[in-house]
This record gives sequence, C-alpha cells and structure tokens, in this order.
Amino acid sequence: MSEEMSKVGQVDEATRPDQSSRFLDNASDLDCVKAGKHKSMALLKLEAGQRVLEVGCGTGDDARALAEKVLPNGEVVAIDKSHAMIDEAKKRSKGHSSNIDFRVGDVTSPAFDSNSFDRCHTERTLIHISDPQQAVQEMIRVLRSGGLLLAFEGDLDTNVLDSSETEVIRRILRFWCDSFQCPHGGRRLPALFKKAGLLNIHVQPHTFIFDFEVTEQVLISGTLERAIQAGVVTSDEADRWVSDLKQRRDSGIFFFADTGFLVSGRKP
Repeated sequence: MSEEMSKVGQVDEATRPDQSSRFLDNASDLDCVKAGKHKSMALLKLEAGQRVLEVGCGTGDDARALAEKVLPNGEVVAIDKSHAMIDEAKKRSKGHSSNIDFRVGDVTSPAFDSNSFDRCHTERTLIHISDPQQAVQEMIRVLRSGGLLLAFEGDLDTNVLDSSETEVIRRILRFWCDSFQCPHGGRRLPALFKKAGLLNIHVQPHTFIFDFEVTEQVLISGTLERAIQAGVVTSDEADRWVSDLKQRRDSGIFFFADTGFLVSGRKP
C-alpha cells in the first residue's frame, strides 16, 4: 500500500520513504508540473552570482535547475526537514553543479543569518506546515532588502475529479483535503505576503491536470483505506468509485485537476 501525498511532508515518519520520492518523480514528469516550474523560473528573475534559498527541496530537482541559473559565482542552499530526502538529493546531484549546499532544515526556524539571500523559492511545501505565516516570515527574514520570495502552492479544495459517483467523490476529496496541515495554502498566500509586508505582490494561477497513476497515489492508495476506516465511505461505495475511475482510464476519458497559485513579492 502506497503512502498518500499528505505524508510527503512527513517522509522520515513514513513506512516507505522511497515511495515519497517515487511520487515526486511521477508528478515532476507531468507536463502541467513542468509548465508550472517554467513559470516559477521566469518569475524569479535569477541572475548570475545570486544566493538562493530553496525551501522543501525534496529530491533536489528545483535546486539543480536554480543552481544552473546563478552560475558562475552564485549559490543555492536547499533545505528539507527530511533526512531521507536530503540524502536522496545529494545522491542525485553528484556530477551536477557544485554550487548547491543541501541541508536538513525546518522552514519555520531556518538556521541562517538575516538578510543573507537574494531569492527564496518554495513549491508544494506550505500545505504541509501548520503555521505558514511563521514560515513566510522566516523566509522573508533571511532575504536581503529588495530580495524576492516566490511560493507555488496548490489549493486542495479546488480539486475536480470527473466521476459518476458524485457524492462519493465529494466525501473522499473533502476527507483527503482535511488530511493536510494547510490545505488552502494557495489561496492564503496573497494575504500572508501582504501581512508580512512584502511589496509588488504578483499572483498567477496555474492548473494541474493529473494522470491516473498520480491520482492513484494521491487518492486511492492509503487515503481510500483511511476514509473507509473513518466511516467517510463504505467499502461498496469505494469499490464502485474505483471501478468507475478505472473504466474512465481505460476509455481515455479520465480527468482530475486542481488549481495552484504562484505568488511573488519583494522585501522592502
């Protein structure tokens, strides 16, 4: 049984940490995720020689891309609270740019001096944090004056899944959404940035369209079993719903999507 997506933020406590890496790999291969990362790179306005903090680096894909953009004299410091993820990121980064420093670290209390970075980037991380305001304030603290913070977060209540089992999917999606510490991270970002005093706040929506394989990892494996145990759905309802999704997959009409928001702002 796979670990569900809500456990990506607690990788070291998961029974199979490697499954979190596999989920991130599968998601990163999707065209919609690649398009979102392209938007992030454009909004960051990276320049050679800049020092960049990557928060929630996972397996290090974004950190490696950022590092290429700030060569020859720039540096990327990439943190993740998971020891397993940092170990995997270091392993995958051998032979790549040498200007990446991977460290175990918590965004709510990063061990960095104030005013020490030109850019800070985080993606799909704040939904796993109970106090996103503190995380935003800490990321701003370590930015230099004029530095830019970019956060890219989904809003899990915007999930839409085409299914004949309308009432069942409503209950499952609500249950899944509520399993995250901050499921509405995307919609909260503009207010969080404004309250924290950032200027020139820019908001750009982005739609994710997921294939069946990623959906199976997100909603069916692990999550569905917990929903049955919690009495959210019955076993018969769950079986009918999964059967409906597989029929849609086989017929080429499967559709699952949600909306994320890229929000950037500059430190005064």
